Amino acid sequence: SNLSQSFVGIASSCRHSSKSTYIFLASIMWGGLRPIPSRLVLDIATLVSLLYCAVSSPDVTSNNTTVLLATVFTTIATAGMTKRWTLTFPMLPFLVLQCLRRVAFVMEWKWAGVFIGSLSVGLIFVSAALSVLFPAVELTSPIP
Repeated sequence: SNLSQSFVGIASSCRHSSKSTYIFLASIMWGGLRPIPSRLVLDIATLVSLLYCAVSSPDVTSNNTTVLLATVFTTIATAGMTKRWTLTFPMLPFLVLQCLRRVAFVMEWKWAGVFIGSLSVGLIFVSAALSVLFPAVELTSPIP
């Protein structure tokens, strides 16, 4: 019965404005916690940048390397290694895979490039899922 009431609530909120629907769905997902907007923007920018690095050419002279290094340094500078663990933990094997893409003898085999690219994109999806499940939220001060 509680589940059916939730669906009725979602259906009725869909008739209202889309902004209120998003707020309603966010409150269901995160239990009333408010995500930090600046951190959300940085997380999305990081994920998009990593996706660009995973699917673009791995040439050392290309913008790919610059984007990859800028993304890593920005993430570490703004959040450290542990504050946004949802990004940094999947980023470590992602960096190893991206370094392997730049090694000439590994990329001689066609299957190696496809395998490394698939694993890289998979790690980005894991990071995105973790960021949705565990967003950076504002904590309210406890009542004295």
